[in-house]
Amino acid sequence: MADRYMRHASAAYGPQFLHLLGLAQHHTFHLPRTTFHPNHHAFAEHTGIGVEDVLLSSFTPTTEAPDGVVHALVHYVSYDRAQKAVVLTLRGTMGLSDVLTDLCWDYATLRVGDVDYSVHAGMLEGARRLSDPQGEVVRTVRRALEAEPTYGLILTGHSLGAGVAALLAVMWSQELSGTTLSEGTGSSDTVGLPTGRRIRCVGFGVPCVMDAELGERCASLITTIVHGDDVVPSLSLGIVRDFKNVAISLSEEKTVVEDIVRRCIGWERSKNPSSSASFPSASFPKPSGPEEADWFWSLIKTMRADMTAEKLCPPGQVYMRIRDTTRIRMVLVRDIRSRFGEVIFGRRMFTDHSPKYYEDALRALSQGARVPRQAV
Repeated sequence: MADRYMRHASAAYGPQFLHLLGLAQHHTFHLPRTTFHPNHHAFAEHTGIGVEDVLLSSFTPTTEAPDGVVHALVHYVSYDRAQKAVVLTLRGTMGLSDVLTDLCWDYATLRVGDVDYSVHAGMLEGARRLSDPQGEVVRTVRRALEAEPTYGLILTGHSLGAGVAALLAVMWSQELSGTTLSEGTGSSDTVGLPTGRRIRCVGFGVPCVMDAELGERCASLITTIVHGDDVVPSLSLGIVRDFKNVAISLSEEKTVVEDIVRRCIGWERSKNPSSSASFPSASFPKPSGPEEADWFWSLIKTMRADMTAEKLCPPGQVYMRIRDTTRIRMVLVRDIRSRFGEVIFGRRMFTDHSPKYYEDALRALSQGARVPRQAV
């Protein structure tokens, strides 16, 4: 199912972006001259649904906001007949208003039941904008569910869209059993959706959008997919505050900074002999075995003493795509705070966030790769 809804998340970026990333299934989309918006045709073709099943999008004229009003996140409401679901797809960051949402990354409070949780302020505002009971999105979702009594509701998206979708899922779900937000029932108290319907959120490259406690409560409601070294699921205001604290500490210890640079260049000389000519051996000696590794380990432990800011986490159950020498695997992350509480630097930390690589990896898994439930 994940690969299916990743195509929805990619399609929300529009035909030009799909072509740019090489995601278009054909050299050009078939965009006939009909009453349907060209983006609806492209969305339908990429997801494999009928264009008549695209019920609403931001490109429907009635959904346009007045001048001077921040637009709601780009969205599509559609039927997925094969899965018997109404699907609300939210686009990731592209326009200026999306960037403004990303930058409003201070923490806000979201009350669920009798408990207050910390969430991403900008994404919460985006979710509330879409959750207006009299707005076109809610009214279209409501009508679609009422027209199909056996259908459930799927919320999906990539990046920013996934974060807003996760918060919408929390806001639209009904709290069950006092401990878990469940996929079982829709809430009629806030937006008037039909009760007794399945609600599920599947997000890709989801940013840190809620605190760990709320994320754990959403385990049966939200599934997060992380591709490889994607850095976005580790980014929150707490990480920035940690970097600031570490930078202040290092600025007060200039000899430590010089030592770090000297030792790092020494490591590079040991791994790449061809670079030795660029660095004098006396100034940048090669590492001297386990002692060098111990020095770096002691350094990171010292830095972690300054990395104590409150952080948000990716929501729900989190699965990571990992590639080893022989296969691609999807593993369940048990300790979300530990894995996403620090930025892991790597060559693919930014490129792995691309919708193309998410689609490619999930397609490979869906074509027969076994997905073990192994923890990391």
